[in-house]
Amino acid sequence: MKGRDLADGFALLVVAVNVMACEAISQGGTGAVQGSPAGTLLPPAAVSCPNYSQPYGDAPALLKMLSATTGWAKDGLRTTDGGLHWRKISDPKLRADAVNSFQRQSEPPLYAEVYMDATHAWQGRSYVATNSCFDHYTVSATSDAGASWIESAPITVDVPSGLTIVQVQMGFVDLQNGWLWFGVGQLQFDAGMQQGGTATAGALFGTADGGAHWTLVSKIAVSSFGATAVQSCQSGFGPVAFASTAVGWIEVSCQKPEPELLATHDGGHSWKVQLLPTGDATCPCGASQLTVLDQTHALVDLYGTKSPSAVTLSTSDGGQTWKVLPKFPNAGYVFVTDHVDANNFWAIVSAPDWNKGQPTRDSLYRSSDGGASWTLVAASLPFGYPVDAIAFGDATHGLVTQPANSTTGGPIGPGTEMLTTSDGGHTWTDITPVIAPAAS
Repeated sequence: MKGRDLADGFALLVVAVNVMACEAISQGGTGAVQGSPAGTLLPPAAVSCPNYSQPYGDAPALLKMLSATTGWAKDGLRTTDGGLHWRKISDPKLRADAVNSFQRQSEPPLYAEVYMDATHAWQGRSYVATNSCFDHYTVSATSDAGASWIESAPITVDVPSGLTIVQVQMGFVDLQNGWLWFGVGQLQFDAGMQQGGTATAGALFGTADGGAHWTLVSKIAVSSFGATAVQSCQSGFGPVAFASTAVGWIEVSCQKPEPELLATHDGGHSWKVQLLPTGDATCPCGASQLTVLDQTHALVDLYGTKSPSAVTLSTSDGGQTWKVLPKFPNAGYVFVTDHVDANNFWAIVSAPDWNKGQPTRDSLYRSSDGGASWTLVAASLPFGYPVDAIAFGDATHGLVTQPANSTTGGPIGPGTEMLTTSDGGHTWTDITPVIAPAAS
């Protein structure tokens, strides 16, 4: 899905981070992340270390379609026949420590992935040591759709005692230049049970050789930074996105009197708060769903406490200025979107009077001018709630995934439905995708 959770050429994995200040580091391949207090990682016995995740299920979790036939889904699934057949092309070394079939079908610890085009992809994961939850991280790269992989040199991040790496995010702006973000934070517990955590520090790494070597760009430590504090909300950073080797943004979590992003214009060495226009959003409001379309175009949504739906902002000058886009005409909730490029968008939208728990057959809208206007393609389509993803490879061919029974208004599933169109979204047909096992 080239939409709200994946920009073309990027893989965005949320990193929740407390309000911080940035300190640039000019050299070195090891990020010494400062927090409280300095020391070694907690031993695995003290915390639950990141482990293999749950498998995705019986259908591919769509990420993007590159053409009518070729596309990617999460965890290295690739199709070359429009979604009928999928094969996992992941680096076999990625799961070399898997102990059972469950783990061999699951994402490895702190997994991150990027799919740039039909043949270039990157996958990363963490490794533990005997006395720590994080020893190092590696990134594997392929330029031939998984026929061969090259593993990077180990990437190390010094994590203070009592903290852990919360999540990892990776992206590439072209075939050579990429970035890798580690969010580090304090674990949170509820009645003795680990509940995850919010990052209170972080380290940004960069590569200029296609992911073979990574160098520390900047380290981030907890401080005021200037982001507006909001009562009853632990303000912090959200996802990271770069449009070029110089320009990037970080979402600032929590709703605020004025929505904010953090912006960099020097490749992440320094960051500053950028205030955004509010349009008719009822603020306090927050900026989220940051989507990079190319080196100059990006989108971000504003959500207010009293706003019925999001206000979408767009930039066409690399974030120097942002403007408010018109809302959908006579539409309800926007469930999923897909952005083929900076001009061509798709969206699945509910009926104006739809409420959760009611049966629904949603509508498909299309924009060919970057969201300035929208045209209804078809109404009462076999889409319901929740729709998982939509991905178009060209003007006529697209895929949609959703849980079984999504249109009924009742309990969903089990199972996942995949639908395909070859006439620009006017009609849709159910297909049963076949997932081939990974090559050994």
